[in-house]
Amino acid sequence: MCKDACGFGYHIANGKKGRLLAQDNLNGISGDEYGGNVKIGAMYPLFKTTAGDCQYDPAGARRLQAFLLALEEINNSSDILPNTRLSYSVYDSKRDAGQSFFQAIAAQTWGADVVVGPANSGSSVNSQLLLREYDIPQISYSSTSAELSVVEQYPYFMRTCPSDAFQAVGMAELCIHYNWTSVATLYSSSAYGTAGIEAFVVAARERGIDVLSTQSFQPDADDFSTQIQATLDTEAKVIIIFCSSHAAAHLMEQGYSMGLGGSGYVFIGSDSASNIHIYDHFTEAADVPNIMRGFHGFNPFSGDGTEAHDAFIEKWLNLAPTYDETTGWCSEAKDDAGTFIWRRYDVECIDENFATYDACAGFVPDLSDVSGYVAYSYDAVYTVAYALHELIEIQGIPEEELSGAEIFSAMKNVRFNGVTGMVSFDQETGDRTEGVEYILLNSDGYKNNPIGVWNSYTGISVCPETGANAMVSVDCAFGQVWSTGENSAPRGRILTCEAGYYYAEDRDTCVACPDGFFAATTGATSCTPCPPGTFDDTPGVPSVGCSRCSPGEFNPEFNMSSSTGCHPCSPGTYQAKAMQTSCLACPASFFTQVSRSATCILCGAARYTDETGSTECISCPDHTTNWFPPTLLATVIGAYSVIDAEEHHCPFGTMQKEYPLPY
Repeated sequence: MCKDACGFGYHIANGKKGRLLAQDNLNGISGDEYGGNVKIGAMYPLFKTTAGDCQYDPAGARRLQAFLLALEEINNSSDILPNTRLSYSVYDSKRDAGQSFFQAIAAQTWGADVVVGPANSGSSVNSQLLLREYDIPQISYSSTSAELSVVEQYPYFMRTCPSDAFQAVGMAELCIHYNWTSVATLYSSSAYGTAGIEAFVVAARERGIDVLSTQSFQPDADDFSTQIQATLDTEAKVIIIFCSSHAAAHLMEQGYSMGLGGSGYVFIGSDSASNIHIYDHFTEAADVPNIMRGFHGFNPFSGDGTEAHDAFIEKWLNLAPTYDETTGWCSEAKDDAGTFIWRRYDVECIDENFATYDACAGFVPDLSDVSGYVAYSYDAVYTVAYALHELIEIQGIPEEELSGAEIFSAMKNVRFNGVTGMVSFDQETGDRTEGVEYILLNSDGYKNNPIGVWNSYTGISVCPETGANAMVSVDCAFGQVWSTGENSAPRGRILTCEAGYYYAEDRDTCVACPDGFFAATTGATSCTPCPPGTFDDTPGVPSVGCSRCSPGEFNPEFNMSSSTGCHPCSPGTYQAKAMQTSCLACPASFFTQVSRSATCILCGAARYTDETGSTECISCPDHTTNWFPPTLLATVIGAYSVIDAEEHHCPFGTMQKEYPLPY
């Protein structure tokens, strides 16, 4: 610990800490004015590396401003660390793992007792590799990877933002809410994306969700065609993406051009993929409304609507600008290491003469990008301050005798009502345990609107599709939008099932048609019952069609299944045609004694029946005969038969009476 001036002219006026210069207005303090008892390394992304074209990082700049706001309040407070001043040095981590490692070295060399940051998970992973060797506590405001919860690898890491393990559960529960039981995943191979998807897969499988594909890509990838095609092959309609908003925009744009996206699809994005900057990353040619319509995402709850958050916003809007777009003016405030805070000389793409104001990380404070992570940055500084207050003011441990292990332990024991809700930490992992809540976002094609919440206590809660209904954290002023343009959620997957099977939406899989039903073509979403006059002749086997009832059989019902055929015509009845729903009674003078008859038999010579539906004929009375010989078809017209069954010619003036055969 550094208790004297540390070379920065630290002094106490009237028993109180030196205050920030009014002219700086939270833009920083001059390195030659003040020193500090406890040093904090502030790792925030202000500009990307040359690989990222040195693009300005507005989100990182706003998180740094929240750090400075909290630091000024603490240094001016008579309640928190009244006799200790926190000094700081700013390091541009550039959202780059390699750059963050070297910036961690710089912070350690400067003598940082605690490091706040960096922003993204990969950068925190690399920073911790160095900081753990020097027992320097590290608290991040937006590194969410579940990997960082592994204490053996990251023993001095903690965070005010929730671990991705939480939002992974939220994503899985959103799928269950809409009965999406089959999904595909696309993710960045960064620490953030890899650990996030791993956590989602675990949560999904615990809930019976089938993860059909897990496709990864490099964080700086610009071609996703291989991963997109592999995802298309799964026929999944619900796609989980874990990556940055920059990658998400390019992935979804290319996917849309290849048929992955648009009507019937649902993309569910992680917090980084869901931030407001996703709309800035599409190309001019992109059909953004159709690409984004129906998109769902998660964003950490920043405390909106609470008294603490409202007070924070009021302070935020009263901050002085650090940049003027019209004139190119950039604040020249410096940190305690004597380095410009907002004017950055370490931007490789910009010349040292600052011929362009792109080298300025300053901005005009407004509400355009006060995301949850801005508030998490603010709470991170207070976490450090409350821990130091406990050690120095309550326990009476001299600053110079404090160890990194003691500070880190005290930080994990902190519990306070912060801007982002109740702040407390897991004693083993340092993960946030209270105040973990996400806002469920839904895109109307032009912006992301809040439509629900998820928290670790009550699970997922989605607003009604229309109308206003008060919910925790969300006012439900926006109706839910789907890519289909309809009011109902799309199906999770529409499989092209083979003939004999149908797509069961409730189970999101292909199911064999039950006995008595058939699917004649591929892609069926239901099976058709076998109609009357037909039957399913292969019980237990998926059917592509129905068989016709044979002559001598009938079936008056739908969805009949039998391995032996349709119902047989009973004795005394017949059916000469196939595919019939009933049998006919044998007419008078005809009979049948067996089942499944296709025709009736004419009564023989000297035998008759005057009833329909007969199963036998009876003998004619004595001295009588019938009109029909045993071989009627062979009997010559104009002849007749008597009881001896012999053929005789009809007498002159008489004729044989004909009788039509049944058929």
